[in-house]
Amino acid sequence: MKKFIKKKLTYFYQISRRYIEVALAITNSHPVGYKWKRVESFFAYGCVLSFPKCGRTWMKTIFFNTLPVDNYFVSRALLSKGIFSRNFLDVVFNKKKFIGFTHDPRFAILNINKTIFLIRHPFDAIVSLYHHQKYRSSIIDEESIDKFFLEKLSDILIFYKALVPFFLEKDRLIKYEDLHEEPYLGFSKTLERLNCDFETEKLKNVIENNNFETLQKKEIKQMIKRKRFNSDEINISRLKFRKGKINTYKNELKPETIEEGKAISRRIFSYDLIKNKTNEFLADYDIFSKF
Repeated sequence: MKKFIKKKLTYFYQISRRYIEVALAITNSHPVGYKWKRVESFFAYGCVLSFPKCGRTWMKTIFFNTLPVDNYFVSRALLSKGIFSRNFLDVVFNKKKFIGFTHDPRFAILNINKTIFLIRHPFDAIVSLYHHQKYRSSIIDEESIDKFFLEKLSDILIFYKALVPFFLEKDRLIKYEDLHEEPYLGFSKTLERLNCDFETEKLKNVIENNNFETLQKKEIKQMIKRKRFNSDEINISRLKFRKGKINTYKNELKPETIEEGKAISRRIFSYDLIKNKTNEFLADYDIFSKF
């Protein structure tokens, strides 16, 4: 009887302690949105940070289908359905490992030692963002891709300037281009950096069964089912899995736009004045060169 009582008291103590920790994380002095991010970051086992259109959805799909569902919860958010959701309770009490995906650097900064920074050529990312937003917003329907590119490029460059040095120093940067060229090596490296347990053969099979062509077909099928468009009016630019290729900006932007983009890059990173590891790393993307 004493052992039984002791066991129950220990169990309730653990529950109380965890919920007190959650309460403390929520009731802090930060803005409301950030409070929930602090809770998620507190319980996250690992995190993938990226700027929009840098391959996050593809990586999340690979992780979701590779990691054992009994041990891992892979999602953009842990608290999307509140603190009494099944997923949150599994993470808190059943020690299920939450792998989060976010565009919010505040989430990552709180967990920089267990976060991976997924980056892509900034010019490709902005071109992809143009197509993504064009079919989801009437604001830029009449806007040329070159104008959009020059207006939005500084956003991703400033994002990189602030974060790349931290993750480069800790060797926690993953390039989308590496995933594209050598998917297994890229994804296995990412999972290892996040300390996730996975089966080699299962990862290889998941990658093979979730290439961009296959994911496009799945997305088109879902959109037709949801009556987003008919089968005879398919436009891949409306899809999340649009192309997945690299250096497509060279075919979509005017030469003078690309040169202006490089000038913006040199100015933001002070490339002509400062030589550091960040500039050397990003120089491989050919965003600083001059004719």
